[in-house]
Amino acid sequence: MIQKIIGALLMLICLTATALAADKSDWYDKSYDFKSIRSAMVYSMEFGDADGVDSDIVGRELNEIYLDASQIPSYQMYSEKNSAVADTTIAITAELVDYNIEERLIPGHWETKKKTVKGRYKDKDGKWRYGDVETEVQEWVDDKYVNDSRVTIRFRAVDVASGKEIFLREESRLHNDSTNRKG
Repeated sequence: MIQKIIGALLMLICLTATALAADKSDWYDKSYDFKSIRSAMVYSMEFGDADGVDSDIVGRELNEIYLDASQIPSYQMYSEKNSAVADTTIAITAELVDYNIEERLIPGHWETKKKTVKGRYKDKDGKWRYGDVETEVQEWVDDKYVNDSRVTIRFRAVDVASGKEIFLREESRLHNDSTNRKG
């Protein structure tokens, strides 16, 4: 049960936009008493040599999303912004492993769209009326470039007292949104 809470916590900490695809690998220490967790210290994300973080602004934005998403009330959560708490049970770290944005072309195509037009229609009594009528029309959509972003983050949960790793997750998410640099 508690391992599911930690898993859910780490999944929410990973960026919150809707993903086209997600891939994750988990490991947890089966001998660890997850029920003993009272509080967790969440450390800022480490960026290491991750490709794609081309500015300090992107890094700060990603880190802010990560820290905001980590505040889940199943047990007390602390971040580096707060002072260290003596009874902290686990420490959670995250490392950005990969962050890439690639542009791709969606070729022009026809799409069926609903449109409201003025016209004649029969009401429920079979009488002809004039007014708004919803219909389907074919519309041409021009070529469009979109950004596909891939984010891979590695999470670690460590028991503070023993220094032993109790949970690991590596999660990758793929998004396509021309305005979403957060992945």
